[in-house]
Amino acid sequence: MKRSVELAPWWYTGGWALAAAYHQVGDHEHSEEWVRKLANSHGHTLGAADYYARTRNVDAMFETLDAAHRQRDASLLSIQSLPSFDPYRADLRFRALLKRMNLA
Repeated sequence: MKRSVELAPWWYTGGWALAAAYHQVGDHEHSEEWVRKLANSHGHTLGAADYYARTRNVDAMFETLDAAHRQRDASLLSIQSLPSFDPYRADLRFRALLKRMNLA
C-alpha cells in the first residue's frame, strides 16, 4: 500500500486504503496521520467511505457515501461488491443509497 501511494500520490483511494491497513494492524497513530492528511483533499470518495466502514465509524461512512453520491463519484458503483460494506447492507441508509443510485 505504501508503494502505491508513493507511485500515485494523487490517487486518494490509495491513501485511504493505507490508512485502513494501518488501522487493521493496530497502528492507529499512522492511520490517524493519514486520515488527517486526506481529510481536506477530496475526502468524500469511496476510499474514505471504505476506510470508515473498516474502522466501524458508521456515521462518517454514511456521510461520506452520501457526499460521494452528491459528487457523482463513479467508483460508488462498486459498493455492491466490496466486502467492507457487508456489515451495513441491511441498514436502511445503505439500501436507500442503492435505491437513489438505481442499484436496488
